[in-house]
Amino acid sequence: MAAGEREIRFPNLLIQNRNFVLIWCAYGISAIGDHLSEMALLQQSGGFARTDITRVQALLTFGFFLPYMLLGPLAGCGRIVQPQWTMIGTDLIRAAVMLSIPFTVPLFMRLGCGDYSIVLPLLVTGAFAAFFSPARTAMIPPSCARIISSAPTP
Repeated sequence: MAAGEREIRFPNLLIQNRNFVLIWCAYGISAIGDHLSEMALLQQSGGFARTDITRVQALLTFGFFLPYMLLGPLAGCGRIVQPQWTMIGTDLIRAAVMLSIPFTVPLFMRLGCGDYSIVLPLLVTGAFAAFFSPARTAMIPPSCARIISSAPTP
């Protein structure tokens, strides 16, 4: 390195980029909220006192990720429409679904849905999360995507 040249390391570039930090925080908050809701739903269905807790956890995980597989091709439209509005809209709808859980889960249980009454809210949440992910990816400019893909891995 020549005298006077400053070494710019990849992580420093990302941390100094305000937009990247904001999108990372938004995604982190969304992901934490999704997984906290899974724990709350598990607790609402009897929690760790259940003998079939592994089956219920598997149902919850499957219910959240099934929309990714089914809606994946359609979810790419989040890259066409303004991605920031897609992200905001899907997060607001996901928040509304989570806030409705105290009312909808008991209703589904009274209707005889059993364990599926706790899977249905996660299925809806996963459907909107499937649209959130491509929109988040579209927010990264192509120049940054090239930097990210060519960055050396530790």
